Amino acid sequence: MSDTANISADAIAALLGGLASALTDAQQTMAELPPTDAFGRSLPSYRIPELDFSFEIETVEASSSSPGAKWLLQPSKASSALNTISSTISGKIVAVPPNGGLPQTLIAAIQRGGSLEVSLSNSAGEILTQTPVEFEFDAEASSALHGTTLTSARRLALFDAQQTQTDQSGVATVGIGRSALKAGESAVVLVRAAGAETRISLKKEA
Repeated sequence: MSDTANISADAIAALLGGLASALTDAQQTMAELPPTDAFGRSLPSYRIPELDFSFEIETVEASSSSPGAKWLLQPSKASSALNTISSTISGKIVAVPPNGGLPQTLIAAIQRGGSLEVSLSNSAGEILTQTPVEFEFDAEASSALHGTTLTSARRLALFDAQQTQTDQSGVATVGIGRSALKAGESAVVLVRAAGAETRISLKKEA
């Protein structure tokens, strides 16, 4: 990138970042308003669903009186100066509901003896059938919580399969490898499905 392009790109990033931060702060302030007044009567709540914006800036070649700087950035103004690059940035910041507006995926995982059972549903009360479920050993959490470290071979042996899918009742079951954990040893497993994840500690009984 040229110097002017770099300066313009940095300025645009700073402007958009500052705008997003200010919008977040404004929404947070409105969200902190009390829901009721002193008499228990409901008060209105406020949300910012969207915000249109437009910035006009220009990059101007620095004069000899500005040592060390080749280009200067300033708000756009009517000017006939040479060596000036004008930019207009317009757009809209739109509030997006959690999970993209879709029902939130709910994962329930439980160890039953030598197997791990996972049930999938969502916040709309729907059972998620024929949905892929992935299993992964969480090395950092296992070490922090249980002091457990596993070799690559033991990680691969932790489950019969690294991925499976739910049946017609929304349940997926995977076997826990007999040789993966020692007696009394625990490990944390990350379970992922339908854009959600949860963690569960597995333990091999003595």
